[in-house]
Amino acid sequence: MNEGLKIFAKKILNRINVEFDNVQQVYDYLVDFMRRRREFFEDMDPNETIKLTLYIYSFKSTGSFDLAEKIFDKLVFITVINTNMTPTISECVDCDGHGRIPCDNCNGEGKERCEECEGQGRITCSECDGEGEVEGDNGKEECAYCEGEGTVECDECGGDGEKWCPQCDNGDMECITCDGSGEVEDEYKMNFFVQSLCSWSKVLNDLCEIREQTDQPVSEDGNLVENNEELISLSTQEYSLEPESFVKEGYYYCVSVDDSPRLVLDRDMRISVEAPRNSLRLYGTP
Repeated sequence: MNEGLKIFAKKILNRINVEFDNVQQVYDYLVDFMRRRREFFEDMDPNETIKLTLYIYSFKSTGSFDLAEKIFDKLVFITVINTNMTPTISECVDCDGHGRIPCDNCNGEGKERCEECEGQGRITCSECDGEGEVEGDNGKEECAYCEGEGTVECDECGGDGEKWCPQCDNGDMECITCDGSGEVEDEYKMNFFVQSLCSWSKVLNDLCEIREQTDQPVSEDGNLVENNEELISLSTQEYSLEPESFVKEGYYYCVSVDDSPRLVLDRDMRISVEAPRNSLRLYGTP
């Protein structure tokens, strides 16, 4: 199979006019290449994808596959948790994520009972005091203002008996819990970023072996992971956790180390390392 992958790597190289500075750029290019040809690559073994990445990098850099073969002997798969934390955003429970709630003043109707006419739509005629008649030159005569009815249309509600509610917009109002956004920050949980790596860095690999599943970080400034050219950052997944007290902002902790883990392709054709079940619980509560 390796010979077939080497031939395939050369075919891809014949179509590449891009210069690569490091293996990460090769992986990112290959993932994009595979994504655009998903029907051909979606059943490909993720291990072969990594080998293909390293074969392309090796041949592009040195003109042979020897470098890739040396890397294979040192390759370790690592899962790290990156604590560059951001607040977890949740759907607002008060408005179910809509950003608006029914108005308490009008019970969501958008209108309220007119107090001027007590919901009747008409008020007592001020000209005849509700009598329907007024004194005229020849005695009692029909009130012209109310046409003898004793009531007139209420000016406040225009005869409807209801007025538009002054506290809402057609029955609903902005949710004060989320300020109308439909989302709120969870005061307990933070978003953690869990990265799948494949590494041939002796320094990183040895440190991760020692500090796997401990409260000791493998990188305090990020450089050992972020600027390390002897690894491939395969994929990143976001998790919402309530951090344990020892977890510090901006650190990397080792979740798992394995030289032959189960690898899976995600929807973006990136490779994820299937970390041991509940391996994140040391660092926070889901």
